[in-house]
Amino acid sequence: MTTITREQALKIIEAADEVISALAGTNEDVHPGSDNMLRLWDDLNDRYAPPEVVRELARIALASLEAKPIGAFHIAEQQVDGTSDYLKDGEWPIDNGTIEVYAAPSSASST
Repeated sequence: MTTITREQALKIIEAADEVISALAGTNEDVHPGSDNMLRLWDDLNDRYAPPEVVRELARIALASLEAKPIGAFHIAEQQVDGTSDYLKDGEWPIDNGTIEVYAAPSSASST
């Protein structure tokens, strides 16, 4: 099992952004084909997102895509029978309709 922390995810995004901008030619410090480009690729693939991390990120993304709602709020004219700690009557993002709610994923999961 691989656990991905918020800090790790942010570092992966930052490292990927560096590679992407260098490949696009928009990174003033790193150019495609340079030694610095190879270093960025190595950092991304070997340090921040090796295959086991990429697999875990894909597993997390897939679980999110397959998630089923655990309940719903039915709103009519900004009024709802039950309110949450976050939204009260009159504060709903829609006037009429249904807002589905999902359980938060567990912080640690097994593969």
